[in-house]
Amino acid sequence: MDSADSLQPTLRQATSKEVIPLLELVKTTFIETFAKDNTPEDMQLYVKTHLSESKLASDLADPNQTFYVVYVGDTMAGYTQLKQGKTPACVPATQSLEIHRIYVHSQFHKRGIGSILMKACLEAALDSQATHVWLGVWEYNVNAQQFYKKWDFEIMGEHTFVLGNDPQRDWIMARSVRGE
Repeated sequence: MDSADSLQPTLRQATSKEVIPLLELVKTTFIETFAKDNTPEDMQLYVKTHLSESKLASDLADPNQTFYVVYVGDTMAGYTQLKQGKTPACVPATQSLEIHRIYVHSQFHKRGIGSILMKACLEAALDSQATHVWLGVWEYNVNAQQFYKKWDFEIMGEHTFVLGNDPQRDWIMARSVRGE
């Protein structure tokens, strides 16, 4: 067991001072998750268009978005990005919170970091007076779907996610945060 294995994960809200390490984690986890199933051209276009330092800095400064990061020692191991905004018609809520992204670096899989991040999402939803949380998950990302099902998310609908030039189907999954 290396020393990182014995360290307890710590969660906190991300700050604008972390834009560079967070961007590195955002890109790394996105590529780890999707590169094997998509063309290099679509991956490169998506990363270039959507995962830039300026875009992330803008998102971190947006009062309608919140980022949480989990560290293991000095290493940023996972993150989540929450967005307040419009609720999809298929989600039975007037006020909801979107889990826009939730990723854990592969080096830290199976260590409970995803659960730490999900708990933070649900607590943030309660604090924001949302009744539901929702997210989009690629129809072929079965591991993520299984994780969300363990947290009582259900498929409510679908939307299109464009990866580079490839329109893909995402399932919209949602759950109540208030025991409804």
